[in-house]
Amino acid sequence: MADFVTLTCPNCGGKLEITNDIERFACSYCGTEHVVRRSGGVVSLIAIVDGLKGVKTGVDKTASELAIKRLEGELNNLISNRTRVRKHTGKPSIFLSLGATLLIGFLCSFIFVLAENLPIFNTILTIVLFVLGNALLYRGISLIRSENKAYRQNIRDLDMEISKKHDELEKHNAIVRME
Repeated sequence: MADFVTLTCPNCGGKLEITNDIERFACSYCGTEHVVRRSGGVVSLIAIVDGLKGVKTGVDKTASELAIKRLEGELNNLISNRTRVRKHTGKPSIFLSLGATLLIGFLCSFIFVLAENLPIFNTILTIVLFVLGNALLYRGISLIRSENKAYRQNIRDLDMEISKKHDELEKHNAIVRME
């Protein structure tokens, strides 16, 4: 039996002589690295780059599978946050504004009944309560507007994040589906 096997480089076609003790080498013509595979009396060459491509594909799929799990969790959290924001935004200030308006109206009615015999006191008190009621109502409306603006911005931000997560999730799903 010969001490070497003559093969052709799969990359450049150069003649290679491979001894029995060589497991890995580089082609002296083109520099491509190869692994020598011996099986059933047949000797063949595998370019290391091809092997690395297979490893890279496997690593990419594994990384994408892990990313999918993470992204699904993050997506569920974002959707829950969006639902919670939609459910709770704006309600406290509406109740505050309505409550303050009703309280001022009740106080005006009560004072009119008690101060029937004091017209100057009644007039001054009516003006004060009217101004106070309008100030509270204006403040309540301002709160509602600012909360609504913040609410809309918050929903837009959450929608944008959800969209980004969906896109990223689809990218990783495509990597996992590739053969």
